[in-house]
Amino acid sequence: MLMKIECPEFKRYGITRPPIMFDSGLNTVLGDQVGSNSIGKTTFLMIIDFAFGGNDYIDKSTDVQKQIGRHTIYFTFKFVSKLHYFSRDTFTHGRVSKCDSDYNVLEDISINEYRQFLLNKYNVNLPSLSFRDLVTRYLRIYGRDNLDEKRPLSIRQEKQESAIAALLKLFNMYSNIEQLRVVYKEEKDKSDTYNKSIKLGLNPDITKQKSEQNKRRIYELQAQLDLIVRDEMTSDRYFFSTLSHENAKRISTIKHELAVLRHQRTRLMSRLNLIRRNIGENKIEFKNDLFGLQTFFPSINIRKIQEIEGFHKKLANILSDEFDKEKH
Repeated sequence: MLMKIECPEFKRYGITRPPIMFDSGLNTVLGDQVGSNSIGKTTFLMIIDFAFGGNDYIDKSTDVQKQIGRHTIYFTFKFVSKLHYFSRDTFTHGRVSKCDSDYNVLEDISINEYRQFLLNKYNVNLPSLSFRDLVTRYLRIYGRDNLDEKRPLSIRQEKQESAIAALLKLFNMYSNIEQLRVVYKEEKDKSDTYNKSIKLGLNPDITKQKSEQNKRRIYELQAQLDLIVRDEMTSDRYFFSTLSHENAKRISTIKHELAVLRHQRTRLMSRLNLIRRNIGENKIEFKNDLFGLQTFFPSINIRKIQEIEGFHKKLANILSDEFDKEKH
């Protein structure tokens, strides 16, 4: 348990006050006899949370940090019969120092290691529950995010399901639900992915009614296919049963040759269609209107152009002959 908290900045009328000691059982923080309401009760509760590994003393008590500045909180825990001494600096609050009985630093550990140390020493063995899960939710201090009386289990506007799950974990009743949550999350991820694929057009939107129609159609088509196959097999068996072994073997060979010839015919027809397209695309129309061209360009060399045109006609004739040969 937490035994003691002290700090040089704990002062009363300018004088550093002695360490604050805790007894086992209920401890009460009281105001002074004057009845003043601003005497540091909330701040002290924040410091207790700070000793238990919290950060709200730094994050929420900003006026204290601004007025006092950097300072160190010293605290002592007792587990079984052994005392453990620690200090935590407000400037480097991500680490906690292990100390001797005079609070001389022995070594520094991370805040996570410190919280795990407390979890082990308090002998809490609850799966999926950290030390701060045990402490933070149930420390009700002014200025923290867990004072909504309509949502008593929630902190920081978390969902109700998370708050209820934390309570179940506290009483070790969450293990069965956790397995169901894992299955639910996996199935929900699948459902979300499928719905998104439908929205993006990657999958068809098949309703239950459409699915039943498709099943009936598949059944009908399968029945038709079975009937066709059965009729063909019956016809072939009857036909081949009337033939001699030699004739049946010959017919089988002819069928194979016919299949090869059909494949060749398809290939040759593709080539023929390509040639026909090339013949149509390569017909060149020569227009002998060169003297009209000379009207606009008097110095043009008509003879030279005629020679080039003659050369083009020869090439066209050669190409046409090659196409005809390939076509035949």
